[in-house]
Amino acid sequence: MTDINGNQVWGRYIHNEYRVDNGVNNPYKLKQNGFEYGIGKTFDINTDSLNTGISFGMTKNEIKEKSGSKSDVDSYSLGLYASYIKDNGFYLDALVKGNYFDSESSVRFNMNNIANTSFKQKGIGSAFEIGKQTNFNHSFITPYARIEYFSAKNNELKMTNGMKVKLGNDKSLKAEAGVKAGYTFDIGEKSTLTPYIKASFENEFINDNTVLINDTVKLKNDYSGSMGNYRVGLDARINKNTSLYTEVSYSKGSMIESPLNINAGVRVFF
Repeated sequence: MTDINGNQVWGRYIHNEYRVDNGVNNPYKLKQNGFEYGIGKTFDINTDSLNTGISFGMTKNEIKEKSGSKSDVDSYSLGLYASYIKDNGFYLDALVKGNYFDSESSVRFNMNNIANTSFKQKGIGSAFEIGKQTNFNHSFITPYARIEYFSAKNNELKMTNGMKVKLGNDKSLKAEAGVKAGYTFDIGEKSTLTPYIKASFENEFINDNTVLINDTVKLKNDYSGSMGNYRVGLDARINKNTSLYTEVSYSKGSMIESPLNINAGVRVFF
């Protein structure tokens, strides 16, 4: 969020792909497509600045298991964000976001046994990031550390075959450390291009999310472990009022691979 500076409206397209296999549950693939919009305002505090804003997002998520089971999830989010930036390059980002999930699932037990269900779920998440950007003429480097937490409310549902399923409070706690480096090219009086690269190490700590079936069978969802993230991006300042940006990334861990993630958007300053 430190690159969001000035009063503005913004929007971005989101595309994420995940391949998940923890060696216990059925492997699955997740594809996510959606949009996020926001409006922000900057406050000058002596030589520092405080950026605050509100965001709204909506995504469509498609989950396909190797067994043939599948789920479609519509997700909606409302968030508040803030970023405090000191004139020496230190910054602190904070984000709080509420989520609402509307899911439809079809579970295949065998060729002739398929059960369906639909359910709704609420969740809340937060993230904090601290870092320092150091500039060298046109280039810069930014080491940073980040922590994220998310919790989804538990839920009980019934399949069309009579099976009862209790979803526990799914939780996630991630810590990430990385570095971003880039170079800014002046291409006009008020136009710039800033390509950058970003690499980080991430670790998921929660390993005890559970699902209870028919009050007797407990399934444990353990996706804890480390992951490497690798990103390339481009920020393009078209003029004093408009900028475009895009980022493409790849992530790989012991249980999760994310072969393609895309973020692309526009900011309009006023």
